[in-house]
Amino acid sequence: MGVSDLVAKTRVRSGWMLDPILTALGLTRSTYFDWQRRRAVGRLADESPAPVRMRASG
Repeated sequence: MGVSDLVAKTRVRSGWMLDPILTALGLTRSTYFDWQRRRAVGRLADESPAPVRMRASG
């Protein structure tokens, strides 16, 4: 179960509004809605970061 599913289930079971649920989970509204937008277009999974090249010093 993902966070979006947890939020939806909590809203149904508790009758809470969105903000108290996000606060309890430690999420900002902007993060939650960013995840919702990414989920809607099938891009919720995190992408691997680009490798970082290290230079030898000296």
